[in-house]
Amino acid sequence: MAITMYQADRNFASPQNDASLYSGISADVSGILNRGNAFNVSVNGLTATVDTGQALICGRLVEITSPESLTIPANSSGYICIVVDLSQTNDVFGNVGDPDYSVNVNQVYVSAVT
Repeated sequence: MAITMYQADRNFASPQNDASLYSGISADVSGILNRGNAFNVSVNGLTATVDTGQALICGRLVEITSPESLTIPANSSGYICIVVDLSQTNDVFGNVGDPDYSVNVNQVYVSAVT
């Protein structure tokens, strides 16, 4: 069959399908949502701290739930970015459906881009 509906009863919507849906709903625009502290950045010396918030990045909901700190290069200029890197592999613990199942998401991180 060449036609499907991902939100059909008993069907499976993959993260890629879900991201495509949200990207389309948002007119393929990524941006910060009005949640948490909207990723406010504070700098102390060479340490930048990105506060809590949510963003829609290429249809994927990304959230910082507690402040993230990173070292910024001395004597540089650039941006602090939330990077989505789908070439990375997430770490999975336990079995799907079990109470101890969890995923350590390695496909998103905060980085200084100079």
